Parts: sequence; C-alpha cells; structure tokens
Amino acid sequence: MILPQPAPLSKYHRYPLTWTLLLLNTLIYFVFFSGRSDDFYQQRILSSTSAVVTGKLYFQYLQSLTNREQESRAFWTAKMNPENAEQMEILGSYALRDKEFLTASQSAKFQGDEVAIERWRKDIFNFSKSYEKDSIFSFGLAKMELRSSTWITYQFSHASVTHLFSNMLFLVVIGSVVETLVGGFGLLFLYLLGGISGGIAFLFYNGHGVIPMVGASASISALLAFYFVVETRRRIRFFYFISPFPGHNGFIYLPTLLIFPLFILVDFTSLMANPEGLGGGVAYSAHIGGTLFGFLAGAVARWVLHVERPLTYDDPTPPPEQNHDEEYFL
Repeated sequence: MILPQPAPLSKYHRYPLTWTLLLLNTLIYFVFFSGRSDDFYQQRILSSTSAVVTGKLYFQYLQSLTNREQESRAFWTAKMNPENAEQMEILGSYALRDKEFLTASQSAKFQGDEVAIERWRKDIFNFSKSYEKDSIFSFGLAKMELRSSTWITYQFSHASVTHLFSNMLFLVVIGSVVETLVGGFGLLFLYLLGGISGGIAFLFYNGHGVIPMVGASASISALLAFYFVVETRRRIRFFYFISPFPGHNGFIYLPTLLIFPLFILVDFTSLMANPEGLGGGVAYSAHIGGTLFGFLAGAVARWVLHVERPLTYDDPTPPPEQNHDEEYFL
C-alpha cells in the first residue's frame, strides 16, 4: 500500500473541516448502517445459481427490445453467450439494477421451465419489495428513487466498515492538505460538488439502475484530482506499508505525478474494462465524474485564482538532496 501524505496528521487541529467530515461519515454509518438487517442480502434471488437464471431471462428480455432500446441499455450484451454460466451470472447481477426489467419481469414471456420461471418471478417480486426497507435505499443515489436529498446523503453513507475505512483513510490524507490550500469552505465546496458530479456520471452510465450508490469515493476523487493539479512541487511525501516489520513501512519522497498512474488512471482504465461497475460493485463512473470536476476546479484555482502554497513547516524527515524549490509546504 502506498498513499500520498503531504501533511502531518498529528497536527489535526489545523484541519477542522477534514475531521468534521470524517466524524460525520462515521456517525452516519454507525447510526443508520451498522445495524442493517441481512435479510435483503440473503434473498435467494441474489445467490449465484439464481443470478445465472436471471441473466438468461434478462438476455431474452433484451433480445425482445428494439435495437435502439438495446443500445441505450447495454450494447456489450450482443457478444454474450446465454450458455456461458459465468457470463450469465454477471449479466444477472446487472439485471437487478434495471428497473424496467424488474417491472416487466412479472408479465414478460420467457422461454424455459415454466415452474422455475414462476418461482423466479416470486423471488424478483420479493426483491423489489424488500429493497425499500433497507437504509441504503433511503440514503443512496439511484434513478429509480431519485430525491434531491440523496445527492448529498449518498456522499456520507457507506455499505460496510471496510468501505467506510478505505474512504476515510483517503479523506484524511488528501482532505487535510486540500484544506491547507483552500480552507475549510473550499474543502467543503470541492467535497460536495465533486460528489454531485460523480452522481451525475453514475446516473448517466447507470440510467436503468435500481441498486443505489453510496460512498464518499466520488468526493474524494475530486479532492485527489484537485490536489494533483494545484500542487506544483516536484516531490511530495508518500507513506508506504508492506508489513509492520522495521524497514517495511515509512515515508518516502516521490514525484507528485505518481498520483496519476497510482489512483486516477486506474479509475479510467477500470471504467473502460468494467462498464457501469458490472459485477464488481464499484461505481467507477462516479469516480471519473468526481475526478473530472477536481481537474476543472484545480485548473481554475491554479491558473485563474492563483492559489498559492501556504507557509513552510519543519519536516522532520526531509530528503537530503531537497533544495528550496522542493521544500515541504503545509
């Protein structure tokens, strides 16, 4: 693991908004998400076997649509083979995100075992009803249940502890240095607008989706891209961790440009390889939306508003060959 850490987190009092955002995300998770029922995720329709059946029936459904309707949904299904169980399982996971398919599933004509299809219809019906009871559908962003409040609430909601931890780790290390550059108001502006931009991109790529998106990833992608553009130093401090043993973790100074292949480029390539987060559960499109906003905001801040780097502080472990131009700024 390697993360940019240009600001000393021990001086947390210097980043009040960063820590406020972290506490707010954490509080919302433990109040509204940590006690969620597993009933929704234990439904038979979500099992691997049922996903294959769903994929096959969804494939039939897509074939019944006009060419234009098929293209507006998922043009890549044309290359799928209904006899390929792995492909159908992936397609089945996508089918549960298509609200038109869920609605039509109760009356659509399918070919196959009629008894199995009727049992499947009941599972789909139960799935459609139970998702409304889960907190992720109250706070998450989805076109099927799009409300003005969810544009904001989804940015502070997380589906699991792992999801929360990974996002908050990036929020602290990137949010802290962005706050030193533009202040608390600027950080909040980038966080919220980056999240909204990510939401727009997500809905554009997932226009038929029923399963909502939650998480601060789009907002954090905006902060990361903003910092990448605004930061003018040739090298910044990165924290690396291989193992807890001595010499396998610590700080190292690396080029700022390393942020691009390590984090930003990964999202672009992942979106191309895995359109709409198909089967992966990661909304890469939202990451890209936040990143593009961050690039734009960073360009305006650097070349229009002329945002300057704050004063220096004494870095306890500066690189020995570092000159004045590479001083560690806070």
